[in-house]
Amino acid sequence: QERGPWHLENAVMPVVLAAAMCLGKYLYLGHPPRFLNQKPFWIGLGMLGAGLCCFIRGLDDKHDYLRICHSLWHGFVSI
Repeated sequence: QERGPWHLENAVMPVVLAAAMCLGKYLYLGHPPRFLNQKPFWIGLGMLGAGLCCFIRGLDDKHDYLRICHSLWHGFVSI
């Protein structure tokens, strides 16, 4: 992100590449990973979804000038 931390492609591309590697491994092995059957994984995925909503809302500097939504993003993804 040294090239420009606020450019969207610098934030999205690392996530997309990591997800593509996980998907590629799943397709190569031919069976779903064991962690998909565990409840904590799905709870964490829900927290990530809530965090993503806060992250998107935090991009609006005019309405989130105190960066509360951005702080909630960090809180949700750390749970």
